[in-house]
Amino acid sequence: MLRGAKFAYRMGHLCVAWADTDTHTPIRITYYWPCYATRQDKVDALLGLDAHDEGDGVFAWKEGTGFAGIWQRTRLQNGGSTKPIDVVRQPIPCPKVRKGIETRWVAGRWEKCLKSGWAPA
Repeated sequence: MLRGAKFAYRMGHLCVAWADTDTHTPIRITYYWPCYATRQDKVDALLGLDAHDEGDGVFAWKEGTGFAGIWQRTRLQNGGSTKPIDVVRQPIPCPKVRKGIETRWVAGRWEKCLKSGWAPA
């Protein structure tokens, strides 16, 4: 199950976008899986909304708020076996630290070396 997925528009398709960081190198990888076509006004309203993974390629979003909200669903074009139409790799720059402080990328995050040991940068 994907957590943190959002609806996005990519290469002419409504897509489910999900980003992750590489554990060994400072790179953010974003995958874009195409969904079935829907009306253009629906697409515009969905962009940026959370895409809740319901399994087997089905994603849901909530229209409205509170108890009055209605859950709507869409499906990836080939269900759970859909391949991404685009994969974007972006470098994650090292955060600024004082001069002389050593930094490293470990387990998907930057760390800096302090007298007390390694700490998140």
